Amino acid sequence: MILNEGLNKVRDLLNANLTKGQNGTGTTTATESDTGLDTSVGSTLKTLTNTVSNKILTTTHVLTTVDANGLELTEFENQFSTGESLIRIRHTPISKDNIKELTFIVDYEIVGE
Repeated sequence: MILNEGLNKVRDLLNANLTKGQNGTGTTTATESDTGLDTSVGSTLKTLTNTVSNKILTTTHVLTTVDANGLELTEFENQFSTGESLIRIRHTPISKDNIKELTFIVDYEIVGE
C-alpha cells in the first residue's frame, strides 16, 4: 500500500523538478520510447507555472501573442530542470499568430494501490 503521504511526496518531487514546457512542429506519433519533441521550437521553451493539491500536480505553459508566430504547432512536452522530457503530446495543428495566446494545462494525478 502506497500511503497518501508518499504519493504527495512524489508529487512534491515532480513539482520541484518539472520546470519547463515546450512546443514543436513534429508530425510523428508519440511513443513511450520518445526522448522529447520530434521537432522542437526553441523560442517556446518556457518556465512552467505549477500548482499542487492532494496527489495532483497541475502544470501550465503559456505562449503569448509574440511567441512562435507563423508556425503550425503540433506537439507539446513538459521537461525536468535537467532537460529530460516527462511527456510528449501530439495534437492537431494549431496555427499560431500574433492574435492568439495559447495555454497548455496538464494534470498529473499521483495514484497508488
